[in-house]
Amino acid sequence: MGLRKDIHLVGQQYSWLSSMFYFGYLFWEYPTSRLLQRLPLGKYSAVNVFMWGLILALFATVHDFAGAMVIRTLLGVFESAVTPGQSSSCLLIRTPNKIWANLVSNALQALPL
Repeated sequence: MGLRKDIHLVGQQYSWLSSMFYFGYLFWEYPTSRLLQRLPLGKYSAVNVFMWGLILALFATVHDFAGAMVIRTLLGVFESAVTPGQSSSCLLIRTPNKIWANLVSNALQALPL
């Protein structure tokens, strides 16, 4: 059992599957950051997380290298909204005083006592 055996990967194809995730992520990172600024944050993030889960479930239907490449690229595309979306949502619920207090608290925790 395993991905290499199940979809008959040979040579460097397994490495390419890993790379395709990051190609999709890099390709869609800038557009998703712009969309997060223009669309409702919660709705856009929810749609991306839902689509990521749907695409991940579709990975079970893949039987060849080409299908796996498409699925991995789409996983990267939809996951590219997670990091900027979470950063934006955290900044929306924190006031500048709380952010400053958190930075000071983290710095004090790092001191060896």
